[in-house]
Amino acid sequence: MITRSLSALLRPLALVAVTATLSACASAPTQYYTLAASDPANVQGTARYGVNLHDVTIPDVVYKPQLMVRSSTDSSAVAPLNGSRWAGSLQDEIQKTLSANLVSRLGAINVQGLAGSEQKLPVWLIQTTFHRFDMILNKAAVIDVTWRINPVRMGTQSARVCQTRIQVQAGSGVDSLVQSQSQALALLSDVIAGAIDGRTQVRANDGAQIQSLGCHSG
Repeated sequence: MITRSLSALLRPLALVAVTATLSACASAPTQYYTLAASDPANVQGTARYGVNLHDVTIPDVVYKPQLMVRSSTDSSAVAPLNGSRWAGSLQDEIQKTLSANLVSRLGAINVQGLAGSEQKLPVWLIQTTFHRFDMILNKAAVIDVTWRINPVRMGTQSARVCQTRIQVQAGSGVDSLVQSQSQALALLSDVIAGAIDGRTQVRANDGAQIQSLGCHSG
């Protein structure tokens, strides 16, 4: 009788404890991340041409609201960080970041979606296909990209297709990892801008590796 009464007394307390635990888990704040452009556009005056980053393709495995991370460089397993999400779709984040970087480096204007401007202004059409968009927690960010630049109303300029692999070391934590991925996109922007204007310098630091996997015209 005493045992049954004690059990009945503890049951509500256990329920309160479980409810409190679930509430604590549910109240953990979600962090939202963005791949910001590496520096603001600071070129003023009349642009010589426009840029249109009109196609960005990314692997399905990372096309999620959550940040998808690997635990080690040689790991094939990718896991979501449910408390860490992209502020927008990852595809849009990459497109906006690369466009802003290229506008800044080239002194161009972004004419994506502006059909009227494209009919009058020389334009570089740019496509990117990401074969890898790896975020290796506490280690590095890695991208492997095939990109194409196609001149429209640009005289003797010719199209080019290249593949580039970039790795940037990351410190501990998610913030550092996102920053490294943003730096990798900044370096990719330098490489593409250099192919367009022949003057933009790639600004790699000691923690970055840039590898050209080949280029050809067409």
